[in-house]
Amino acid sequence: IGAHVTWVPLQPHSEMMRMLCAVDLIADQFIVPSFGNMMPTALLCGCPSLVFLELETHTWSFPTPPPVITAEEIYAGLRRAYEQRPWINELVKHGREWYARHHSHARIADALQVAYQSLFDETTMSPKYAK
Repeated sequence: IGAHVTWVPLQPHSEMMRMLCAVDLIADQFIVPSFGNMMPTALLCGCPSLVFLELETHTWSFPTPPPVITAEEIYAGLRRAYEQRPWINELVKHGREWYARHHSHARIADALQVAYQSLFDETTMSPKYAK
């Protein structure tokens, strides 16, 4: 598959978004069993992701695991992605839904607002900070 793989250096966010909207699939994270920003951004762009991910590690932060092709069996995942277009279309659909529900800017803003409100409540209720 080497002739069909392009290794991409770090990109500005806007360029990365353009690339993700144009590719068939991204492969990310083969050593660390987790994800950074690439996989959720790919899901937003409708790009299937092949990623090494220990799903049980992420249950504390996401009640639903991201819909990805797991990298435990790279060849089988790539072959299925190539041969089963309806499966990939469903993966893309569920990926966008997962992103909106669990990783979108609105979701992160809501989580930060809850955290800041909790911190604010603790600080204003504490006798240490009373006027």
